[in-house]
Amino acid sequence: GRDRVAKGFSQLPRVWLRLWLPEGRLRGTMQALGAIGRDVFVSPVFWQIRFLTSGLTKKNQQSSIAELTELVNLYGEDARLYLLCCLVSESDFGNPQKDSVKISLLGHELTQASRRSNFVSLVCRTLEAAQGDLGAQHISESFLQNFSKALKFSVPQQIDLAAAVASCPSMAAAGALFLQAKLHEFEALGSSTLTPDVLFSVLHVLRTRKEFTSQNETDRVIGMLQRLHPDLASDLTLQPVLGRDAPSSMDLRIPATTPVVAQSAPSPALFVRDLGYSATSSPPVLRALLQESGALPLGPRATAELLHLFATTRRDLEDDISGMLCNAALPDGVEPIAESSPTAATWNLDVAKQVLVSECTGLDPRAVAAHLDMPGVAIRDAETMGC
Repeated sequence: GRDRVAKGFSQLPRVWLRLWLPEGRLRGTMQALGAIGRDVFVSPVFWQIRFLTSGLTKKNQQSSIAELTELVNLYGEDARLYLLCCLVSESDFGNPQKDSVKISLLGHELTQASRRSNFVSLVCRTLEAAQGDLGAQHISESFLQNFSKALKFSVPQQIDLAAAVASCPSMAAAGALFLQAKLHEFEALGSSTLTPDVLFSVLHVLRTRKEFTSQNETDRVIGMLQRLHPDLASDLTLQPVLGRDAPSSMDLRIPATTPVVAQSAPSPALFVRDLGYSATSSPPVLRALLQESGALPLGPRATAELLHLFATTRRDLEDDISGMLCNAALPDGVEPIAESSPTAATWNLDVAKQVLVSECTGLDPRAVAAHLDMPGVAIRDAETMGC
């Protein structure tokens, strides 16, 4: 019954499929692509992909592959990932001649994907999603061996795959055992090299997985990697996983709760600058605005920034709506700037001086001067300061 329904679906006009599912969106996708059941077709697109891959043979490969390619191009990466999952679950990698057409298509798709930076993560996602439908072919060291051999992965590619699989919780044990075997082959080659990203992944697995409990063996493997990669010891990005003591507690997974990042202190000078020259229309206005900016009581840095602002922006600030902006920022209880007030063309330095003197009581002038020693400060003389 299911095959007849699937065959009937395959003969529906393609426009029906496009109307049923908008481009780029796949309704009813498997949850996390983790359970690919042959008896549950949760989407017409996935249904058709499953039907085409399960019936793929030498006789129909040209038309089936053309339709699969069109579906993937039409519905994007989710469809591509599901196609890879179907090809993995439908292929017997222990007997590649039996499913040579499917394995050949899988190899072609992976070759295309190998040009992308997320190639290994894509393969891991495919294996992780497909393992629920593999039956007896569960993800094991032998499965990874057969998988890599059938797809003709090079030894460095197999090491990359092994390190990535060893970092997936559901496949970590198989990946670590596979990595052990591949590192011996890699050592026997004696001339191949790994990229820094792969080296980091390998070293992290060596330091953190229980399969590599022998410190002597781990040190021997790391020594081998150092011989084949002379710059390894000097690469700063690899230092966290080269030392014996640091990596044992490393956890590269994202923490459940993101630590709070300390915020830098607000800059009252930038706040006042954005409001414009009307900010110094009167002492109560300037004092209230500084309070709103969170700058009071003023410290040495905030005082230095305000002095620098008043000294270097005496003209050319936008002033058309300065009064309106200041009134919008003033707290309740502070008399707003009258609409009839003339437009300010520069800072009122008398007001600035009065407020700074009253709010900077007890500050060490040398500390304020020290904060004026910063990039971008160019005060030519006393006149520039308005003194």
